[in-house]
Amino acid sequence: MKFTVKQARQVSGKTQEQIAKLLGFSTPTYRKYEKNPEKMTMKSAENFCRATGFGIDDIFFDPLST
Repeated sequence: MKFTVKQARQVSGKTQEQIAKLLGFSTPTYRKYEKNPEKMTMKSAENFCRATGFGIDDIFFDPLST
């Protein structure tokens, strides 16, 4: 099963604020990535996966894939 960035964050039990801090973003910047995950760099996507415990292949980063 694949998850959106928002779903992965929610399943991990973390808030937007917690993920933003772990990734070194402001909360508003993280919110933009959650709405437009295709804008996330590969490094940020990898860090997001580490922060949430998901593999890169478990998450939709391309809006056309959903």
